[in-house]
Amino acid sequence: MGYTYFGKRVVSGNPYRPLYSEKVRTPKGKVLEYFFLGGKDCSITVSFDEAGLIILNRQHRHGNKRVMTEVQMGRVEDGETPRQAALRELREETGYVPKRIEKLAVLYDEPPYKMQKMHFFIATGCRKSFETELEDGEDITVLLKQPAEALRLATARKGSDRTFVTAILLANHRRPELF
Repeated sequence: MGYTYFGKRVVSGNPYRPLYSEKVRTPKGKVLEYFFLGGKDCSITVSFDEAGLIILNRQHRHGNKRVMTEVQMGRVEDGETPRQAALRELREETGYVPKRIEKLAVLYDEPPYKMQKMHFFIATGCRKSFETELEDGEDITVLLKQPAEALRLATARKGSDRTFVTAILLANHRRPELF
């Protein structure tokens, strides 16, 4: 006998992160209630320009009230594949378009609390082709850095967010020649 899920309901209808409650009957017959966040999957891209520099974003994040260094990321919109979302976010946030994009990994973002998957990509040979198209809440400064600097930031043990750290370390692991 497996797990049986029932009684899913919306507790809070935030358009970006709805809060759900759902009951589950365990294989031993116990009924538990869990709360978790919904939301769309996201695409996260570690991008390199034609000269081999890494393309980073600096922007204010309200949650921790800090300006953070990040890679390009955003929600996968309805009707969009994760790859399409990665390309769109790279173009919107930086104005760059890659020659090549490849998937690095798909990870679950806090599976006890969220339904969201994170799709990690690496984009190479990026060329500045457009002006940025930022959303109302975005105020992004694009930085071009040596890849070793991004790796240093990701392993500095303070001040980085886990998505940035995960993306940089995955990219370094899969494509060490870029770092």
